[in-house]
Amino acid sequence: MVVDTTGHPSVLATALTVVATFGRVVILGDTGTPRRQAITGDVISRGLTIRGAHDSHELYGWSPGDIATLFFDLVSNERFELAGLNSHTFRPAECSLAYATVLEHRGDTMGVTFDWTGK
Repeated sequence: MVVDTTGHPSVLATALTVVATFGRVVILGDTGTPRRQAITGDVISRGLTIRGAHDSHELYGWSPGDIATLFFDLVSNERFELAGLNSHTFRPAECSLAYATVLEHRGDTMGVTFDWTGK
């Protein structure tokens, strides 16, 4: 299985080439411009499945509230590791720098937080 969380059209094309034969590609979240997503011949020739997933979907009794509860339970029980998800921390006064960093260094930016404590 390959999960595309970027929504970028080129990533879907790559995902379809790297997933195993008879594998599944999950498009997770909002692609922004779905009409730009394009399937390749791999879908047919290699028997691939494409699945869309979004937090607005309720399936098999899983609501967004149920998922949030499970997530926070896993975090509180240290079964879901959060270390490393944020790569940069800025003070609110550095918001211009934060946005510039995200735009200019996408490949090096995992997550950005603002430190509002004033330290």
